[in-house]
Amino acid sequence: MEIIQREAANRGGYSVDEEGMKQMREYVAGEAEKTSNAMYATGQLWDDGVIDPRDTRNYLGMTLAIVNNAGVKGTKEFGVFRM
Repeated sequence: MEIIQREAANRGGYSVDEEGMKQMREYVAGEAEKTSNAMYATGQLWDDGVIDPRDTRNYLGMTLAIVNNAGVKGTKEFGVFRM
C-alpha cells in the first residue's frame, strides 16, 4: 500500500504524509497479526475447527481408516470450493 501511495504522490505531484504512512503501516501489521491467529480463523468459520493437539493421533488414525475402507472413484464434477 505504501508503494502505491508513494507512486500516486509522485504522479500527482504532491508530497507523502510520512506520519500517516507510519500509522497505516502499524495498523496493517496489527490487523495481520490479529487475524493470523488459528482461533480467529476458526471463529470466522474459515476452516472446520481446531483439533486439540492431544487428539491429533486419534483424528489421524480415524481419517486413515476411513480412507483405507473407501474405494477411489473418479468424477467429472467439481466439489465445493471453500476459502
